[in-house]
Order: sequence, then structure tokens, then C-alpha cells
Amino acid sequence: MTERKLFIRQRLKQLIAKWCFIYEHLGQVQPSAQIECPRNIILGEGSKISYGVRLFATPTSRIVIGSNTRVGLDAKLIAFNEQGKPNESIIIGDNVFVGSNAIILQGVRIGDNSVVGAGAVVTKNTVIPKGEFWCGVPARKNKTRLESSDAFACSG
Repeated sequence: MTERKLFIRQRLKQLIAKWCFIYEHLGQVQPSAQIECPRNIILGEGSKISYGVRLFATPTSRIVIGSNTRVGLDAKLIAFNEQGKPNESIIIGDNVFVGSNAIILQGVRIGDNSVVGAGAVVTKNTVIPKGEFWCGVPARKNKTRLESSDAFACSG
């Protein structure tokens, strides 16, 4: 890596660290991702946020993304509502894959090693147990993944 790229990378880490509650090692956030209320976004080690992803948190809600989790193109994580009700956080476990154009609404909890399929809409207050594959509108359980821990890891 060139000296200029290293400088830019270090500076970006400093800027992101200033505005985010983050783990020790930063995940990757693509430049076109939109982040609302970055102080309430927690990104786990080795996680990747793809192009066009929108993360909407509020001062009273958080979006927590575990380690080695991937969020696909144009996915939306929305941790607020416009109906005057209390906002609830979105919690995503480790080794989770969220497919392209998926929408995850407030109050959703996704267990470790799970998959949310492309275009799925996970509605508020849904709990996805660990190791399950959910898809559709609204999202429903499709199947349970293998129990081997190697099968859960997202390849980088």
C-alpha cells in the first residue's frame, strides 16, 4: 500500500472513530453508504457495509452489527419510526449475511450465523434465531443452516 493510501486510511479511521462507537478494529464501510446518527452505529471487527447501504439510527436507538457480518448492496437498516412510538435498536449478530436490497426495521434481532435473503423485509420486533435463513416480504424462515461453524463464516 502506498504511503498516501496509508495516510488516507489512518485519517479516515480517526474521523470514523471520532463519530462512532466502534470495536477495536474497524470494519469496512463503502463511501456511498449513508449513515444517520453515526454515534449510535456499532460496527464489529471484520464487518463490511457495501455500496448504497443506508443505516438510520436515532439518539434513542442503535444499530449494532457484529463481527464478520456482511450487509449487501442497497440494504436499509431503519431503527426509528415516524408514529411517535419509542424507537428500538437493531441488533445483528456475528457472521450474518444481509442480502442486497433487504430492509430491516426497528426492534429486529438477528442471531449469529444467519442469512437474510436479497430483497427481504424483516418487520419490526422480529427475532431471527441463530443459524436460520429468512427471505420474502415479509421475511419468514426458509430453512436452518448447517451446524458446522466453518459453514457460517462469510468469506472475505
